[in-house]
Amino acid sequence: MPHPSTECRDHALRSVLPWLPQDLADELICLPSSIREGMEEIRLRAERPLEVSGSESLLLKKVTRAHLLHVVQAITGSSLYAVEADLRRGYITLPGGHRVGLAGRVSQSALAQIETMTQIGSCNIRLARAVPDFSRRLAPILLKPYGRGIRSALIVGPPRSGKTTLLRDLARTLGNGTFDRRLARLRVAIVDERSEIAACHEGVPQFDVGVSTDVLDAAPKIAGMSMMLRSMSPDVIITDEIGDAGDAAAVADVARAGVTFIGSVHGGSLADVRIRHLLTDLRASGAVERFVLIGRSGRDFAVQNVYDETLREVTGWASPTSSGWEAPQSLLRQP
Repeated sequence: MPHPSTECRDHALRSVLPWLPQDLADELICLPSSIREGMEEIRLRAERPLEVSGSESLLLKKVTRAHLLHVVQAITGSSLYAVEADLRRGYITLPGGHRVGLAGRVSQSALAQIETMTQIGSCNIRLARAVPDFSRRLAPILLKPYGRGIRSALIVGPPRSGKTTLLRDLARTLGNGTFDRRLARLRVAIVDERSEIAACHEGVPQFDVGVSTDVLDAAPKIAGMSMMLRSMSPDVIITDEIGDAGDAAAVADVARAGVTFIGSVHGGSLADVRIRHLLTDLRASGAVERFVLIGRSGRDFAVQNVYDETLREVTGWASPTSSGWEAPQSLLRQP
């Protein structure tokens, strides 16, 4: 019997099946195509049902400790030591940009810092997908008047809201010159610390991130943004999950260099981001011109609110038409 990955037409699911035990992979392949194509997460918990979620949430056959051990050995190369840096962050990124979150018993240093993880009891495989033209509805929000460029932006959203998918497609459309007919192709630099935006393998992005896009893979964000500024002369720098004052300072350096920054941050609202003082730092530097709050609407993402650099709400930013999402003319004349 061929490995089930050869029988599955969905690329995202097909690429993670080889990491799973054969019987669990068979279980997923037997699901209806509508569920497979809408699948976002595969959760394995020892001695509990296999759980899949996405367009639907289902509990399937029981996951044994042997199943979980198989997955852990496969994704770590049978060496937890070799992936200790990843374990300290709580996840491992697979080829293709899929992230495997892990939970188990942690070992701490004398300074109460996590050193590694053992006795892993559950894992969550988050499938990375490319969604073409996912980003074009942001044109009314990010496009400067008369197509004179794009505004810097921070995408704010909770987990699974589509932040990384949105950044990936922004890189593609900006780097291909297809973001908006009024905007020329731009030089894009991706600082892909977690190897999830472009999913590079041997230096080649596994996702389409644009013909004019350069990727710095697995580099720390702060050092990576500085490197790309010096070496690649980008028009736009894109990175994922800005989190602290050091990241905010690096974003300010990008803005001072005259380069547009687009990034993301976890949060269900601006208040969630404000708690970490990230908003204060970014507002003080003027490095971010639009704060875009997104959330889920079924299988799609939805823009919930947009704020300018002073945190005033921006209104009238989208008007859905039969030909797509177009900006009202009044908005296109805004400074």
